[in-house]
Amino acid sequence: MVKSRKLEDYPDVLTVLEVKEILGVGKNMVYKLLTDKKIKAKKLGHNWIIAKSNLIEFILSEV
Repeated sequence: MVKSRKLEDYPDVLTVLEVKEILGVGKNMVYKLLTDKKIKAKKLGHNWIIAKSNLIEFILSEV
């Protein structure tokens, strides 16, 4: 049984895999949301960094 984590258990800066886990979507969907600028984030080298506050803002805008 997979134990689900609460949003507050995640760090303030998230990875693509953490966003994938939180939203329950695939990795490609997360990359699409990032490149379409639906979720505000910064690309650092080959990696995306996503502020948890920006993810919360996205979630609230979709409700």
